[in-house]
Amino acid sequence: MEAMTAPAARKPAAAPPQRTFMRDVRVLRRPLVVALVAFLIAVLLIGATGWMRRRAQFDLEQARRVHEAALYKLQNTERERREINLYQPRFLALREQGMVGQENRLAWIDTIRRSQATRRLLSVSYEIEPQQAVTMSAPIALGDYQLRASRMELHMGLLHELDLFNLLDDLRAAGLYTVQECRMKRLEVPPDAANAPRLSADCTLNWATLGPAPPPPAPAAMNTVPGAPPP
Repeated sequence: MEAMTAPAARKPAAAPPQRTFMRDVRVLRRPLVVALVAFLIAVLLIGATGWMRRRAQFDLEQARRVHEAALYKLQNTERERREINLYQPRFLALREQGMVGQENRLAWIDTIRRSQATRRLLSVSYEIEPQQAVTMSAPIALGDYQLRASRMELHMGLLHELDLFNLLDDLRAAGLYTVQECRMKRLEVPPDAANAPRLSADCTLNWATLGPAPPPPAPAAMNTVPGAPPP
């Protein structure tokens, strides 16, 4: 009989290679770097988007303010144009009457003398007080102007009442005035006195003008003691 050969002994299977942490890191390094770069890019894009949105809102707000300022300026210009068209004729008329600017006392006096000579008034004398600012009971918007007035006292010897009204009417050509009061008194004269005044009249006139308003007073400087605490 043939001798039976013993079966060959099996070789043990080779153990699978063990994975280490460093090997895993090397394997995952590229995906991790790509993911990190993508994350940073996403953060930058989000930040840039927010900045661009805020910048757009800021530019929109600036444009809105510029538009509102231009619209307000246009409305003011239109309103000023309407006011000029409305008030310029009145202003020019007041200036022609001597109401605007420096008062013209010489024109008042010349008008009195011409009226006395033309209308043959017997006697006219006057007194003019210094000009003063007028304080109104209710405020009036005068812009850069101030209302001023000069008081004139008129003393007249008249033949009849019409002489007084004629003189007052002549004075209106010399400026704008108001009659504060007039007192008329009949005089005792002989009947045969042809050129003697029969009446005496005393009138108080206020000549009004619009002059440039004085600048507001500068604030008083505060004197401080060196080293002292501020108030």
